[in-house]
Amino acid sequence: MIRYKLNCKNCEISFDSWFASSKEYEKLKKKSLLNCHVCNSRQVEKSLMAPKLINKPISKSFDNENLKFKKITNKIKEYQKFIKNNFEFVGKNFAYEARSIHYNAPLVAATPAARQDSSSRAGFNKIAAGTPAAGNPISWDSGSPI
Repeated sequence: MIRYKLNCKNCEISFDSWFASSKEYEKLKKKSLLNCHVCNSRQVEKSLMAPKLINKPISKSFDNENLKFKKITNKIKEYQKFIKNNFEFVGKNFAYEARSIHYNAPLVAATPAARQDSSSRAGFNKIAAGTPAAGNPISWDSGSPI
């Protein structure tokens, strides 16, 4: 949206009007759809306008908000550093490794054969990879219990 100060040449009144864009103003002017709201004259012209610049000093509330943002950012960086220094990245097999730790099972490579062996240790029946069980194929991505 753009605001123009318009002048009526007939009654010499000045008024403001809003337009979607400068092209929209030109289109309405070309079609003679602009008129004065006082005398209804179509002799309306755009006057010279200076851009409206806001020249205020930065408020203290902005400084306070900026300070709060910096404090939060620094706290997040501290948390990231703490996590990086005190925790181990376990990779994509987090669920498998967490179950292994929970059941006190030794960490074994996360392959279908290894899962099959570990499931037999936990008292589950051995099932060949891909053999349907109860009508459903085995999906190793679903994470069978160890």
